[in-house]
Formats: sequence, C-alpha cells, structure tokens
Amino acid sequence: MKSPAEESTENVVIETLISHRTTARSYVTVESLHDIFNSAGQEFIGVIDLDGTFRGLASRRVHVQLLSGRYGFSLHRDESILNHLVPNPVVLRVGMTLPEAAAEIFSLDQVPDLQTDAVVVDHQYRFAGIISATDLVHYQWKLSREQALQISEQKNAIIQKNRTIFESQDELRLKKGQFNIIFENDIQGVALLDEFGKIEVCNQAFRKLSAISDEDSLPDFYDLLVDEQKSSVKQRFESLNPSQNSIRLETLLQLGPDNLREIHGVASLVRETGQIAIQIDDVTHRRALERQMASQEKSLLLDTLVGGIAHEINNKLTPIIGFSQLHMQLEESPDVEEVSQAFRLIRDCATEASSIIAQLLHLSKPPTSRMAIYDARQLIEDTVNLLRFQARESGCQLSYTSPDYEIPVLADMAQLKQVMINLVINAIHASKETQSPVVKLSISAEKGQITIDVTDQGCGIAREDLARIFDPFFTTKGPEKGNGLGLSVCRSIMALHSGNLEASSEPGRDTTLRMILPLASTQQEPNSKCPLPTDTGGERISGHSANILIVDDEPYLGQLIKKGLKRELGLEPTTVLDGRKAIEHIKRDDYDLIISDVRMPNLDGFQLFEWICTHRPELSKRFLFITGDAGGKVFNERLSRINAPVLHKPFDLTALSNHCSEMLSGPVENSPIALVS
Repeated sequence: MKSPAEESTENVVIETLISHRTTARSYVTVESLHDIFNSAGQEFIGVIDLDGTFRGLASRRVHVQLLSGRYGFSLHRDESILNHLVPNPVVLRVGMTLPEAAAEIFSLDQVPDLQTDAVVVDHQYRFAGIISATDLVHYQWKLSREQALQISEQKNAIIQKNRTIFESQDELRLKKGQFNIIFENDIQGVALLDEFGKIEVCNQAFRKLSAISDEDSLPDFYDLLVDEQKSSVKQRFESLNPSQNSIRLETLLQLGPDNLREIHGVASLVRETGQIAIQIDDVTHRRALERQMASQEKSLLLDTLVGGIAHEINNKLTPIIGFSQLHMQLEESPDVEEVSQAFRLIRDCATEASSIIAQLLHLSKPPTSRMAIYDARQLIEDTVNLLRFQARESGCQLSYTSPDYEIPVLADMAQLKQVMINLVINAIHASKETQSPVVKLSISAEKGQITIDVTDQGCGIAREDLARIFDPFFTTKGPEKGNGLGLSVCRSIMALHSGNLEASSEPGRDTTLRMILPLASTQQEPNSKCPLPTDTGGERISGHSANILIVDDEPYLGQLIKKGLKRELGLEPTTVLDGRKAIEHIKRDDYDLIISDVRMPNLDGFQLFEWICTHRPELSKRFLFITGDAGGKVFNERLSRINAPVLHKPFDLTALSNHCSEMLSGPVENSPIALVS
C-alpha cells in the first residue's frame, strides 16, 4: 500500500494523515486532563463521550494558560473540560479526499486557525483521530501545486494543439474563432458532454449558471443534478439517437445545500462526434413567478366557482332539512317505506354535497403537490360536475365523450384541473352570444399521447390574436372577467407536465383548445395512507364484545358514534367530552380501541395519541383518528407521520363499524377501545 507521500495528492484520504488518537472522556476534570497532557505529550487531544462520540478539541496551550497564575490551578482544577474546548475546530469526515477536505475547510463561515490540529470523525460522528496542522497545510500546498501543474500542462497542451491547427488550416481557425464568439456570448448555457455525461466544454454562461468557476475542472453533468433526477435524465440522454431532433429538458440543479436552481433547455446528439449538446437556461425566478401567477389565477377560479358551488350545496341541503322537518312533525305512525325512501334521499343528498366539497378542497388545497398516476377521464368528469351550475346559468350545455378504458396520466391533478376549469369557463363565456350553445369536451389516447379537446361554438378568435392568446396579460375580455394571465398560466402548467397547450380557431365559427399530455406507461404504487371508504354497501357486522370509550367535544357526534356502534356491533361505549377526561377514564378502566378527532379543546387528538404512546403504548395499535378538517400543509404532514389510520368526515356508520371490527380483531395484547372525536 502506498503512503500518502507516494500517491497522487488528489487520491489521499484524510484518515491516512492521522498523527495520533489520544482522547479524554468528556466527564473528566481540568486536573485529570492536565495529567493526560503530561503523559501523552500531544498539543491537542480529542474529547469524547463514553460511546466514542466526538465532543470537542482540548488544547495544551489553552490548558496551560488556564492553570497558570497564582490561583489558576485552585480555581479551575475541578471544572469540566467541556467548558474549555477549542472553539470551532476543523472537523473532517472519514473517507474524505484532500480536495473534499479543502472544500470543507473553505466553506467554513470563519477563517480556521492554521495552528490548530484538525479532527477526523466517522459517519456516526465518533472520534477517529487527529491530523496535525503542519501536515494538513503541507498536503494542501502539495495539492494546490499539483492542480496548478495539471492546469499548466493542460493549458500548454491546448496551446500546442491550437498552434498546430492554426498553422495547418487557416480556414478552420477562422471558423473556430467565429464559433467561439457565438458560443461564449450566448446568453444561454451551452455545453458538450461525452457519452458518459462528462462536460467536455462549456461557455461562460453555463459556468455561471452551474456555479463552476474558471479554475474548477468541469464535472459530470449528472453530478450537478438533484439525486432524484439523475437516473431519469441519464436514461433520456442514453436514449438519444441521430434521427431525433432534440428533447426538452426540465430539471433541477443542486449547486449547494441551499442553492436549488430550476433549468429548462434542450439536448440533442451530435451525429459526427457522438457528443451530447445541451442548451439550458435558469428559469428559477420565472417558475416562481408562474407559480405565483397560477395561485392568483386559482383564486380567480375559486371566486368564479363559489356561487355555483353554494347553489349546488344548498340544493342538497334543502331536501335534507325539509324531509327531516316533515318526519319530525308527523302525528301519525309513518309508513316504513315512505320513511326509508326519505332517509335514502337525505343520505344521497348528503353524499353528493360531501363529494362537491371534496372536489373544491382538492382544487383549492390539494393534499400533496407531488405527481401521481390518475385516470385522465376523471379530470373531465370532475370539471363538468364543478361547472354544471355555471353552464346552466349561462344557458350552455356541457357535452363530453370519453373511451370506456382507463387513460393513465402522471400528473398533479389539482394543477391539471385548474387548467381544465379555465378552458371550460373561457368556452362558456365565448359561447354566451350564440343560440343553444354547446361546449364539447373529448379525450383520446393514441401513440403514447393523451389529447383533451375543449371546443366552443362561439365567434372564434381573430387570426391576428390567435398567436398572442398565450402571452401574459393579453385578453380580449373586459377587465371584470380576468387579467389575461389564465392561458399563459395554463400553458406553463402543461409545460411542467411535459405537455403542451394548443389553440385552433375559425373566426365566426368555433375555437378548440387542445391539452396534450404524455400517456403514462407504468402504474404507480398506491399511497400508503389512503382515505377510508365511505361506501354504504357493506354488510352489517355484529358479535363483538369490547369496552369502548368515546371522547367527543361535539356531543351529538359522540352520541351518533355511540348509537351507531351499538346498532352495528352490539357494543355499549362510554362517552366523555374532552381528551383530559379520556385520559382519566383510560387510567381507571381498560379499553380496546381509541378513535380520536384531531381538533379538540383542552387536549387535542395529537396530544392524546402522544400520551397513549408514552403511557399505554400497546393502545397505539388500536387508535383511529376521525377528522373533518382539510388542514394545512403542517397539519397534514403531522397527521401523515402518525402511524394510525384516519377516517375523514362525513363518514358512513357501516364503514366506521367495519373498520372498528377489523382493528378489534387484530392480535394486540391487553388492548383497550377509546373513541375520541
């Protein structure tokens, strides 16, 4: 094995430079440390915990100064050495090469003391040894010298090669000069990669965009990408062929811990050399502006939808209230079939109202912003359901056709729904002046591509305006109907989905807006946490015998759950009104299940679950949350981290009973039931 002095400095790993591994335990006193320094004969000693975790660096010089003077020893002998450690020592990781160590040192916020030894720790931050400051400076100087020689050799080789080219081919030299002028002055980043993704040459715009200084050697392009996208970009580059013009590139560059840049560009294969040519632009600020514009446009959409949604929900609530009042006022014994029919209507109206609210929440506050596989046909159906009132109010009919098979699309469904709603509302507005207007929606999938058309029977778009409809702030409507950002935002959203938005129109006749999306080829695994079913078609379950506690700050909800479980499972739950009283009951009695709402006074569901995990951990496997809160990002993330099922309101009593039955039948020892709403 070569010593650090024999091999290239760039390949030297720092653990080979360790000069000693002298340590002191973190619990020792200053007096004990004095003895360790005297016996070890080192200037610096690592301070560690019992498990080897590095706590700090002790300096002989600091120690001597501490104990000097007339009363130094008496004052400080019994103090902990943790109070007198070297401030901000240089800490390096096992496995680092010298260039990586240099980068780590240069990235420090404060200039390091070059007279202080450096500490080496492993990946668990356990102490591995100490490198003397002298050795570290020596090898850093050697590394800089080798890099300077390499740069000089490369520079001389390039100069010699260029001299030969210029001397033998004047015409080529002239063309090369012209190319360099264009290349270096291009405002976009341009680079040529070899077949393995190594950047062979790039212009200054690319260096600036990628944070590569003139002194830095060119890295692999894949090393600049975020980890999640390295594999997919590499696969796309490897699939390039000479017959392909170019591919679009939308990816993220990770240029530092807090420096994430969004880039857009194209990549193509150079037929003559086999290199990959990429041209990229930093669109971080543009994408942020587009997201802000999309948010503003979503607010306008919600303002447009709110009246129609209120109308639809009120239509569902009216029969619920009316039939309830009718049957409350009956003086004679009602007909069983008549009552059952009324209750079925009440149930159906409530279910439809719940569906409308769920769609509105998904549009205004989607549960996640990540991509997932959806059936694209659902996009049209949801849009038609949301805009039914707006269309009817405008005297417009919505007509759509779709195939009888699934059309998978990888998408952020909330964003695509925003695009679809925008297009349909525009079509309704455009058709307003025509007789018996119809807006036609259709979807098809062919040759790996999804096509969704929205066609109106309006007055069409003038040819001079058709090319401008996707420009920001361009609109032919009045200011009360929008700010001209809608279609611009829609096209940006489509671009984020590797799709496009196209328009065609015949003035005086009709207009078609076409959404084009890639067809998903593989199915995504379902999310680990899915909403529990609210289907009412399950069979009635009974026969369980369990001790149940219901904690509900809304008394009518607690009573509903109590009566539902009694009817479905034959159980006799106990109810209380807040989480603190639930804890009192759990301390006093044994239960078999916990069902908890999240939002409660005094002690909420999260706090109750934490108490259970600490004091009765066996019950954490028998804990069911029920919630009607859509929640914000923090709320949803906190709920998703808890390893407990969630039942969203409004829920069906049969679904609740079925889920309780499943939880009660699980193999949990000495487990109790508590229902907390």
